[in-house]
Amino acid sequence: MAQILVVDDDEKICTLVSRLLQMEGHEVDVETSGVGALDRLRSELYDALLLDIVMPEMGGIETIMEIRQTQPDIPIIIMSGKIPVEDASVTRLVSRYGAISILGKPFSADELKRTVRQAVA
Repeated sequence: MAQILVVDDDEKICTLVSRLLQMEGHEVDVETSGVGALDRLRSELYDALLLDIVMPEMGGIETIMEIRQTQPDIPIIIMSGKIPVEDASVTRLVSRYGAISILGKPFSADELKRTVRQAVA
């Protein structure tokens, strides 16, 4: 299937998302910071990236801006429990920076799987 990078400062979210995606047959790597994600992306190629938007040190938008300089086409799915993902202005802002989809935490396993399937199709 696909090679996916999950980035979230909450290790429990990383573990849960990783397990769900592995059950779908994907290969999954995990990072707990935007800086770690950038380091990983310099040496690995991924089919998709799931990225928390609110993280310490380097937030999701800043991380996306850095990623887009070297990998403009990687599908990025935003995850957040702290911003109102259903708000149209938030959706426009995030998509402006190159995210293809937003998952509001908590999200269902089916919603995660469907979103990732669409991203890597």
